[in-house]
Amino acid sequence: EEVRRRAQGRPVLVFTHHPMDFETSGRGLIPISETALRRLRDARISLYSAHAPLDCHDAVSTSRSLARAAGVKVDDVCAGYHGGYAGVIGTINETMLKAFVERLCAVLNVDRVDVHSYTPTVKRIAVVAGGAAFPPMMQEAIDDGCDAYLTGDFRVRHGGPWAEKHRPEFDAFVEQAKINLIGASHYATEAEVLRNEMLGWFDSFGLPAEFVSQKDPWR
Repeated sequence: EEVRRRAQGRPVLVFTHHPMDFETSGRGLIPISETALRRLRDARISLYSAHAPLDCHDAVSTSRSLARAAGVKVDDVCAGYHGGYAGVIGTINETMLKAFVERLCAVLNVDRVDVHSYTPTVKRIAVVAGGAAFPPMMQEAIDDGCDAYLTGDFRVRHGGPWAEKHRPEFDAFVEQAKINLIGASHYATEAEVLRNEMLGWFDSFGLPAEFVSQKDPWR
């Protein structure tokens, strides 16, 4: 209904990162119903989703945009994903962990950030936007000499069979992880590229675009 209201009867393209709804604190991935898709079609509203391509693009990507927002100077890639790399690695001037987290809250417009603290300062940071609660990805950051791992969720918080199966193993890794883990919400860490990169990309083609925000980043 929100999309139809904004469309005002005009043909509209909805560009999304996820191809479905995602309750990161609830049921997990929720498919779009056939009924909803038909209503979009009847209202002349197209839906285009770029998931892995937007995660792995070597210039405009979720993690690169998050790194820019966090002030991380990128010099490497990490988190191999679907033939590309979903994460980047870089450095900042050595900063107290608490100050870095406060800065993230401000630039991402979130009221809280989850933290697993290991050292009091951060300098070399692996950035993997979205849900990157995977032990191999965290271990890769540790092996690279990173003292922080910035993501959306470093714990699997949503429900579902896959989550229930893997949560004990993933939580056990987090508890003993020798690295600062920083979770700034799945939504907020991936919204940066849509708000700060894709609007300009559409504008370069003469297409007016607006970013539609989600009220609760931890939903």
